[in-house]
Amino acid sequence: MADQSGQETKEVLSPRKKRTKEIIELIEEKSALRSLEEAQEQRETPIPVNEDGDSKIGLRILAIEAELKTMRSTAYLERVRKEQAALDNTPEVAQARKAEKQERRQKRELSHKQRSLTTPRAKAPQRIPTSEGLPTLQKA
Repeated sequence: MADQSGQETKEVLSPRKKRTKEIIELIEEKSALRSLEEAQEQRETPIPVNEDGDSKIGLRILAIEAELKTMRSTAYLERVRKEQAALDNTPEVAQARKAEKQERRQKRELSHKQRSLTTPRAKAPQRIPTSEGLPTLQKA
C-alpha cells in the first residue's frame, strides 16, 4: 500500500486477519502445486523426486495440508478458549467461585484451629534466678 506521499506503508493486521491471510496463501500455493503436478503428468514430463522416490510437489502439498490442519485446529482451540472465558466471566460463575473460595478458607481455618488445639505446644524454658542474680535456662 502507498500513502499520498508515495511511500510504502505497512498494513497492520490483527492476529485473526493475519492467520486468515496465511491460510488463503497456503491454499493458493497448494492449488497451484496441484495444477502444476497435473500438468506435468499430462505432458508426461518427469516429476522432480527426492532420494526416496517421492514427488517433491506431492510432499509439499502434504506439508501444506498438515500446516493448514494445524492452523485451523489452533484457531478452533482459541475460539473455544474465548467462548469458555466468556462463560466463566458471567456473574453466576463469579459468585459460585467466590463461594467456593470462602468455603475453602473456612475449612482451612477450622483445620488449623483443630490442629492447634490437639497438638501440644512445646513449653518455653523457665528462667530460674541463681545466687549470682543472673537467670539460667532450664527446661520444664
